[in-house]
Amino acid sequence: MSFASSFRTSFSRFVARRREIRAAVRTERILGALPTHLRKDVGWPDLWNGPRRMRR
Repeated sequence: MSFASSFRTSFSRFVARRREIRAAVRTERILGALPTHLRKDVGWPDLWNGPRRMRR
């Protein structure tokens, strides 16, 4: 495997992971902005009672 293809593969993985993180943060922000009664209906408070996830 050449350096260029190895770099491209690593960079593609990095970009994909950043997209996943951004989507998760965006979802968390949107659900957190909902009124309390709606968050309770979708189970949002129960979903995040554990320790906060760590970002790399």
